[in-house]
Amino acid sequence: MASARWTENGIPVILALIAGCLSCGSAGQELMLGSASVPKDPFCPSDTILYSVTWRITHKLDYSLSCNVIHYLNWKQGDPANTVSLLHQLQYRWQIEKQGSLQFTGTFTHDLGMLWFPDSLTRIRPDDNSLETNLLISLPRRFSLSVLSRMSTAIFNTYTETGSPGPEGARILASAFLTPFIWNFSGGIGWTLTGFGRIDLGLSSARLTWVKNRALFRAGGPCFGVAEGKSHLFEYGLSFHMLVDREFADRFRWTCDLLVFRNYHKSADLSLKNILTARITGFLKITLQSKIVYERDISRHLQTESLISLGFGVGL
Repeated sequence: MASARWTENGIPVILALIAGCLSCGSAGQELMLGSASVPKDPFCPSDTILYSVTWRITHKLDYSLSCNVIHYLNWKQGDPANTVSLLHQLQYRWQIEKQGSLQFTGTFTHDLGMLWFPDSLTRIRPDDNSLETNLLISLPRRFSLSVLSRMSTAIFNTYTETGSPGPEGARILASAFLTPFIWNFSGGIGWTLTGFGRIDLGLSSARLTWVKNRALFRAGGPCFGVAEGKSHLFEYGLSFHMLVDREFADRFRWTCDLLVFRNYHKSADLSLKNILTARITGFLKITLQSKIVYERDISRHLQTESLISLGFGVGL
């Protein structure tokens, strides 16, 4: 009778104990079985920390919707009127890394500002969209061989006001989708500054400027360096790229992206984007953003775009 009672009550307990051991990691097994030595299971989440990770894939998505004030100085890439508008920003970053030898990163950034007028007109500014990828092969002393690619274009048509009477003379096209499309790519040496950012020197660099919409040439003369009658301009030279991405005090983030390209036959062009973000609450943040551009083919003066925005932001 006692044997039958043990069979009825003991077998379920043993089966439950076995199932518990199979479903938990080594720490849980040791807790259930006492001090028994149990081999580590690399397929259990609780045990993976004990094994070296060869490949790692990470990604992050940030989105914000804000009200902003924009101020322009010597701006030649669209209507330079100072505005208050609605701005939405989206940034997606990913990284594929092989520990200690190779790193492939990518960043897609989309900035779009809109301003509505009582007469149903809509002004779109800024309209910046870029895809940047970077391949790094590690060398000693935090140096690396780097291959950098950056593509940028607008999405919507933007116009500049001419002040001339008539529908055709009131405004002229300043930019459009793939007009221009700018692709910078380079190969060279990079240096990583731990906790600060990195610096890349493009020993072999090139830039492609493509104008898809031919209406841009109605004003006459070259557009973004592309001669009238042609659709693209290919330049070869040297480049310098500095990227700073740093967070501090748990509420502030500073991002600085500087790209200098030097054609062998022309003066250097410069593009600098500096962003300081302060998080007020978990979702509310304020952003100070400045953009400085120098392109001799467009203007011989520094062009600046300054933006102050207050809005909501989330990160995934």
